[in-house]
Order: sequence, then C-alpha cells, then structure tokens
Amino acid sequence: MIAIVAIPFSGCGPSPRVVLIGFARHLLLLLNQHFFKSFSAPLMCSRFHKRVYSQAALECWFARLTGEWEHRFSASEVRMARDLYRSGEVSQLELTTEYAIVYVGREKDGLYSLVEWENGSLNVRSSSQDDPMGMAVAAAGIYEIEELVSDEIAPVKPISDGEMEALETPEVESDGKAEGAFRDPISDPRDASARSLLLSFFAAKRGLGFRAYWVSSKGNRVRVPLHRKGTRSVASLIPKEREGLIRLTGLTRRCGFEFRPRGPCYLLVDLERIPAFLRDELPRWQGHFQIETDEAVDRLAEGWRNVQVKAVTNARNGKMTFAWRLALDGIDLPNGVVESVLQRVRSGVIAPQFGLIRIDPSKVETVERWQDLAFDRNAHSLPKYLMFSLFCDQSLLLEVDPKLEEWRRDLLDPSPGAFPLPAALRPYQMRGVHWLAHLCDRDCHPLLADEMGMGKTVQVGALFSHRPVEGRCHLVVCPASVVPVWQNELARFFPELRTEVLKSGHHFSNGGRPSVWIASYTQLRRQKHLLRDIKFGYAVLDEAQFIKNPDAKVTTACMGIRACHRLVLTGTPLENRYLDLWTLFRFLMPGLLGRQSGFEAVQEREGAAFARRLHRQVAPFVLRRTKRDVISELPPKVEVDLVCPMSDLQKREYARLAEDGLRSLGGDFGGVVAEQRISFFALLTRLRQACCDPALLPWMSQDLSHTHSGKIALLIDKVEEVVSTGHKVVVFSQFVSLLNRVRAALAE
Repeated sequence: MIAIVAIPFSGCGPSPRVVLIGFARHLLLLLNQHFFKSFSAPLMCSRFHKRVYSQAALECWFARLTGEWEHRFSASEVRMARDLYRSGEVSQLELTTEYAIVYVGREKDGLYSLVEWENGSLNVRSSSQDDPMGMAVAAAGIYEIEELVSDEIAPVKPISDGEMEALETPEVESDGKAEGAFRDPISDPRDASARSLLLSFFAAKRGLGFRAYWVSSKGNRVRVPLHRKGTRSVASLIPKEREGLIRLTGLTRRCGFEFRPRGPCYLLVDLERIPAFLRDELPRWQGHFQIETDEAVDRLAEGWRNVQVKAVTNARNGKMTFAWRLALDGIDLPNGVVESVLQRVRSGVIAPQFGLIRIDPSKVETVERWQDLAFDRNAHSLPKYLMFSLFCDQSLLLEVDPKLEEWRRDLLDPSPGAFPLPAALRPYQMRGVHWLAHLCDRDCHPLLADEMGMGKTVQVGALFSHRPVEGRCHLVVCPASVVPVWQNELARFFPELRTEVLKSGHHFSNGGRPSVWIASYTQLRRQKHLLRDIKFGYAVLDEAQFIKNPDAKVTTACMGIRACHRLVLTGTPLENRYLDLWTLFRFLMPGLLGRQSGFEAVQEREGAAFARRLHRQVAPFVLRRTKRDVISELPPKVEVDLVCPMSDLQKREYARLAEDGLRSLGGDFGGVVAEQRISFFALLTRLRQACCDPALLPWMSQDLSHTHSGKIALLIDKVEEVVSTGHKVVVFSQFVSLLNRVRAALAE
C-alpha cells in the first residue's frame, strides 16, 4: 500500500539554515532506539527510510510543529497513524516548503492522498476509498517529519537569500547513505546566551506532571508558554532554544504525556507507565534538559505499594454498618486517601505522601462486591446476614463489633423452641419448625431441604399457624401439580388457616382475607404486577428448583415478591450446577453470594475448593435431612399421596367419555343389567386410561407428548428429586403401555 500526502504551506517562518544530513541512517537508528522505548508496542522495523528535503522545508516545518496538531485528526485516525508510524510503514518522505509527500508501504500499490492545510483547516483528497486511512497516513507523515526535524535542525548562522536559493536547487536526497558534498555547520554566536529548559516534575492525583521553564545563565526562570498555538512565539526564540522546544514536544508525545491547558503543564495519566518512565526514560531526558524532582516524585519511581484492607463492622438499629480501614506499613491512611483508593479500586491512585498505592489485586473483587452492596442498599447499612460473606473471605481482615459477634454465635447455636406445636408432628418436624422460626426471628431467611416425604409442607403450615406475622397473609408459590397438596395438607392439619388459590382475574384483595394465598409459578408470572401492592408475612417457594434459571421470567416474577420472611423448600437445592444455589439465595438473602458474574468467576478460579467455601457460607441457613438421618423417628412405611391434576386434553377426553357412558348406560349404574356389564367395565378402563395418559386411548396419536399427562409430568419431577439424593425408584402400573410411555419420558 502506498499513500501520498501533500500538505502545502505559505511562508517559511524563520530564515533557513544549512542542514547536515550525512549521518542520517545511523542517527535515525539511534533515534528509534532512544525515543520509542516508551511506546506500548515494540518497533520491529529498521526505520531506514528514503527522505528528500531542503533546509528551507525543515525550517518551515520546524516552526509549525512546535504547536499541538493532533487535535486536527479524530482519535481513531491518530491511533491508526501511530500504528503506521511505529511499525515502520512510512517508506519515503519528500518534504518541501509547500507540501509533504508521504509514502506508505510499497510504491507500486499506488495509494496516495493529497492533504491541503489552508488557513488552519485540513482538506484531504485521496485515491483511497477509505477516508480515515488517508487522514491516518497524513498524521503518520507528520510524526516522521517531527522526528526528522528534531534530529536535523542545528543552530547555524543565517545565510542570504541567494545562498538559500543555491541550496534549494537541487534538493538534498538521502536514503540512509551519505551522498554528495555537505557543508559544515556554522555556529550561531547567539547560542552562547541561549536559555536552557528546566522541567519541574511533580506528583498529582491524576498522574505524573511537569511544568517547563526557561532558565537564563543567571538562574532566572520564566514559564514556557505551553499552549496549542505556541508557534506565535517561535520566531522570538534563538535556534538552540527552538531546538530544545521541538525536542520537548516530540518526547512528551512519545512518552505518553498529555497537554493540560490548566497549569499549563504536561501530565502522564497512565499510572502503569510512570515507574518505567522515571526509571528508564527520565535519565535520558537529563541529557537534554535540566530536571527537577521532589520526594513525592522519587516515591513514584518505587512502583506500586499494596495497602492492607480491614473491614470494620458495627451494629446499629438492627442493621450492620461497615467501613473500610486502609493501612500502609501499619500506618492508617487518611480518610481522603482512603476515599480516593476506594473510588479507583482497580486502577490505584497517586498519594503524594505515599507514592503509587492500590488495593492488593487478590482483594479487589471482595472490596468491589461490598462497595456494590453498600451502594445498592443506601450507604453502608446492611443486613446482618452479610457478615457471613465477610467471614468466609479468608483474605480479608475483619474487626467485628462485640454485639454482632454475639448475634452470630446465637444464630449458629439455636436454643430449643419455646412455643408449643401440635402433637401430630414428629420430633424432627418440630425441630424443623423451631429452626425456621429461629432464623426468621433473627432477620435471616431459611432454606428447608428435607427429602421428599418428610413433611416440609406440614412444617411450614405449623410455622404459619403458630408464629404468624400480625396483620399479614402468607404466600405459597409451587408447581400447579402441587397446589392441591397444599390445599389438602393445610386443611387437614391446620383447619384454622383459610386458603385461596390465585387464578386469572384474581387479585390479592378480592379473595376476602385468607390466611394463605396459593399460586402456581405460571399464575404468579402472569400476574406479577399484583405483587407491587402487597407485602406478605411469609413468602414460600416450594419446589424452588423451578427458579434455578436466573434469567427466566418466572424467576424475575418471584424476585418481585415482598415479604417479612422468605422461605425456600426443595428436596434438591443443588441439581446440576452451583448457580442453582446462587439463584435460590438471590431470592432468600440478596448479596450473600455476591453478583452472578463474581460468583461464577470465583468458582472458575477456585475449582474444587469452591465447594468447601460455598458450604461454609450457606450452611447456617440450610437445613438438610434425609430419611436415614431420622430413621428412628419414622414409621415402618411412609405413604404420601400425590394428587396429579389432569391436563386440559385429559379433562376433555374424560368429560367426553363420561357423557357418552351416561347416555348409553343411563344414570343408575346399580341397575346395569348383565348384558351391559362388559360395556360398563370398558368405560371404567377408558376413564382410567384418560386419567393416566391420553395417549393410551386407542384413537389418540401414539406420538403425543408426555407433557399432556399430568401423572407422567409429576412423576418425572419426583423421580428427579428422589434419584438426585441417591435413592432408587420403582414405578408400578397395570398398563404396560403406560410404563413404555414413562420409559420414553425418562429417557428424554
């Protein structure tokens, strides 16, 4: 690719002088090694370019490049230009007083751009269809010119116009070899009185900065007018001063310093580059300028220092408050420095009295998570249960208020329940109710994970009945197939609790004033807008694995429930992945396991150790018992009747069969004559088949999905729960065809 950029100018500024270019090849190589170490990408090219220029052209460009020019290009064009420049894509440069031609890549490709710079505006015409590329080539050419000028301009005696004309024709050409005869430079007597440049470096909050001063032979200093239109003062400078100013402009740009009008000063805001600059580059700058530093700058050269982090917790108004305490070498940092560090947790900050300081990278994630929690929950007032997030982070120092420590010990060691419970409850069920009440009384929200058949419904019903929340009703959310189970169990053991099932068209005020609302997950999702207007006493998610997908709509609906106490019931708290458990605790105790992204990142980083850490964190809030744990308290056989609601298809087929049977057999089945008995038993068989699976009916398609069978759907859910706990399951049926359907459903 070849790009030709022509940039015409009118006027050449100061008088032209002779330029010595005989050592261009070697000087350019040294210049490359010297100037470009500060770039993030190493230069891989030799940078031996063909350069054609005149002394007058150098003088003209010298005057113009003392000011800022990058702002004439967009940020993306500047990035592209730097890439071209650093990688050595500029293969040839032709420089005149009117324009510059910059070749990029191989000449035969024929790409060029004509850039006109008239009255301060830039106009680019290019053969390339990519306009940004043409602009980028122009900027890359200016970088090359800046390098050439800073290297070739030398203080010499002004010459006459006639001598200048002789020098301009022919132009000097250099391709890295010494060509033709060259004049020796003629010293300018004014250089003896030239002022030197003093760079006074300082440590600022946003980076490493410096201000530039002219210093006379008597030691007087004058601020250098660093501004975008600095070319207005170039004519008043003698050659050696101009040489120093243009060198400073090039070096600052190459080392990453940004001009700041307020000051004015130059600032290196990339904190990661500061130690390397002070260690490697600043000594080289001392060969060209006077350098002035102080203790704060010297501390920056030492590199990053990690601060110690301590979380200080206190109990206040039933909540937990916390604050960060940061220390360096055992000395507490001032509040202002602490706030700065916490605002830039990942990037670190400059504290002039301490240098470059940051939080240890291994603790950044913890600090960020707690910063998020504090922001989300209004300042630093947090639920007490979040203490367990702190306690499980072994890398974090913790200073605990004695009242909070007492609360934590009490939570972990529940005392026997003081309130009476029905004698019908088994001992382990009574312990479960007392445990639920113990956590709720301490503003924590429990997960009851007893195995199927151990009476989770009864335990929660006892909590509703014997530890009610005054003036509030309760909400139970469960699969549609379990809604009848809740109705029957509560009516059987706790008849004083009036229940109401949430249906289409209902809202939480038109069902009278029931003690317990029962809603299927599907119905709650459809009417989640109703949740804004009510706060429940207890909110219970039964078979809570239904919300294991954190992005599902039903999960979002459940997260909108407002309640004094939240409970989760599931026989399988951890089915396939740890994220299942994260979703459950997102409902129960938001923040305990952090944000999803952080949770998954820690899991990936810690591997097998993550399970142990997760167990320590959630163990105080999970009650998990199997039948083996309470075998002595169980009867010889436990029977649990599961009511299976029929699907819509089952209901239609059952109703049609019943109507046909009534028409053919009459309404008095006791009067069925012997001839009708076969038809009567055939009708009963068809009704049983419809209740089991409509696909068993001869006229139905055998490819019917098993989801049309309420019995198979409930069976699959229960089999998953039982098998996940290590038990085996035996499925009986008088219909072999139903067992075949179950086998296919299990395989699927």
